[in-house]
Amino acid sequence: MNKPVISAADAQLLNREVQKFISPQLFLCCNYEPTLFHGEHEDAKFMTAIQDLYKFAVDTSYVISHYWRYLQKEDKYQFRSLGWRLEEIKMLRAIFDHNQSEANGFQDRLQMQNFREWVNRQIQKEKPETDADYEKLNQRLTQISADLRKTLSQYIRFVGNCSNRDNFIEQWKSDTIKWYCRNTSTDYYMSQLKDRYSAECHRGGFYNVLSQRSLSIKVEKWMEAALCYPIDQKLEQIQQEMKEIEAFLNGSDGKLDVLLRQLGKEKFDILKSDLQEQVKALENKRIQAEREREELERRIDQNPRQYFFSILEDQLQDTVKKLDEKHVNYTYLPQDLLQEDIERVFRGVPSPEKDF
Repeated sequence: MNKPVISAADAQLLNREVQKFISPQLFLCCNYEPTLFHGEHEDAKFMTAIQDLYKFAVDTSYVISHYWRYLQKEDKYQFRSLGWRLEEIKMLRAIFDHNQSEANGFQDRLQMQNFREWVNRQIQKEKPETDADYEKLNQRLTQISADLRKTLSQYIRFVGNCSNRDNFIEQWKSDTIKWYCRNTSTDYYMSQLKDRYSAECHRGGFYNVLSQRSLSIKVEKWMEAALCYPIDQKLEQIQQEMKEIEAFLNGSDGKLDVLLRQLGKEKFDILKSDLQEQVKALENKRIQAEREREELERRIDQNPRQYFFSILEDQLQDTVKKLDEKHVNYTYLPQDLLQEDIERVFRGVPSPEKDF
């Protein structure tokens, strides 16, 4: 194998098929890229190919590992080979990327036995020893890749033509949003948010190179500011309205005497009473907003990132709803959907670190 077992172009082709046959907003693989460096020897190629198969089928895709969710019960059997290939890939990856010891018990022993049997089926012995052995194993990985891509292409067309297509599309969208909110996938949002923070810094004239730790700290503070921003804006507006009315009632702007002469005492007293009632109503709103602010601080509890991701699913659903209402052209890929969400939630929120 002188090229990746699955290339970025292979993944992009499948994504285009999803967009053509199922929905232009959806994807199968999220920005898949094969391993950057590939070794020259067959044993190195073997290790890299396993990594790339796993990245393609599991790391960058919720849908492939859960293909059965988008099939009707009577149709699942004909795509059972997808499940077999996935189990094969997961087993190979577990052997090489996780600690395996028979002393750990049944599961590790089973994985190790399955691997020995897998190797034996390819080279008629349990352990590869020569380049020729690894070459045969690599041929099997190449075949897994070809079978997987062919079956996925058939699967995409099948889902696109099934009677329950619209329901599966909505399920696919919902699952993608949930996937972004899982602990193992929240880095997609954090990476997009760090890009946005860096871009805002440059727009604001701040060009210092930030370390990864420094940027992470700044972004988490920005997340907390964004969580509090709507209530803070609400409080600021209430206080400004109260200030303007109270200034008028106190006569500090000189308009009170003018109105008294223009309206007469009876009408003036009615107006003054109405304004005093408005101040009372605004005071009640202010108290309520401050309680909401205190409750939000209690929920955040020194961990704005955790709280932010606990409400992200509803937030993304709301962003999708607003985008669809405006007929915006977008996909569910992170550089589209997540950036749209960041634009909606973080726009106008200043950096607590005064970077912008």
